[in-house]
Amino acid sequence: MKRLGNVITLWGILLLCSEIYKQIVLFKAYGSYVFWYFPWQLCSLPMYLASALLFLKSESARDTVFAFLSSFGLLGGIAVFFDPSGLHYFRADLTALSYLWHISMIVFGLLSYFCVRNKNTGFRNACILYLCCCAAALLLNLLLNSRGEINLFYISPLQPMPQIFFRDLVPVLGNHTVIALYILLTVAGAYLLFRAIGWLENKIHDHKI
Repeated sequence: MKRLGNVITLWGILLLCSEIYKQIVLFKAYGSYVFWYFPWQLCSLPMYLASALLFLKSESARDTVFAFLSSFGLLGGIAVFFDPSGLHYFRADLTALSYLWHISMIVFGLLSYFCVRNKNTGFRNACILYLCCCAAALLLNLLLNSRGEINLFYISPLQPMPQIFFRDLVPVLGNHTVIALYILLTVAGAYLLFRAIGWLENKIHDHKI
């Protein structure tokens, strides 16, 4: 598992390098920084977390990262393909990078599950981490809104919810309620995916026996 952890760390570093490249290209293309592309989305977090494994020695901290990647990270990688319009850029290389990024989130999300030593504690801490990241995104949305259109995690109270299905609920429930519902269902979806991998692992193990 140590070798697999090292591979996941390398993946995070490659994501970080590709994000730096993307930000440079976007800055040159627009002539100034566009905050819509600020890299703090659910699908951006694997870049930070997997790279951080290089410095994390605590088993609990590493468990949190691996559990996050195999639940919330996996969910983010899968969910984007229900509405892949956000993967498309004005340059073919950025579009290709975007597709590779999210496909790799699915692959490495599945692999990360097998690095989690304490599944229950790992997911609990991953959930706390996700909610903290949501709080950071909300704060950044409020602070940076004056600098241009920004909707980190798609939970800005100043912007209408753009996510497929949820945006249709805004006229009925209101934007704030839909944002809260979106966060709760993201947690539920991540939990179900995490448990589904465990169930599948047990079935495969039982079959081998």
